[in-house]
Amino acid sequence: QTLPSAPRVQGPKEIKMTTHIIHELQNLNSIRAGYAFSGTLRAAKAKATRDQVFQGTLLKITDETGTTVSIKDLETGKWYNPSDFE
Repeated sequence: QTLPSAPRVQGPKEIKMTTHIIHELQNLNSIRAGYAFSGTLRAAKAKATRDQVFQGTLLKITDETGTTVSIKDLETGKWYNPSDFE
């Protein structure tokens, strides 16, 4: 009698650490300097939400080149990626 083999466990996924720029803006067309954060996009979203100073402001995360990576909806609090609007 043989024991069933255990399922194969894959190693951890490669986590992409990059530099994100976090902006807190009055509206989508506002321009304001942000601050750099090095880590995953998920960690950048958490940091932006935690560090939000004013109520009703827009949180936007860009990459180092200024390309928008994610925007937080003012009303629902949900994060959206630019690809969600294509």
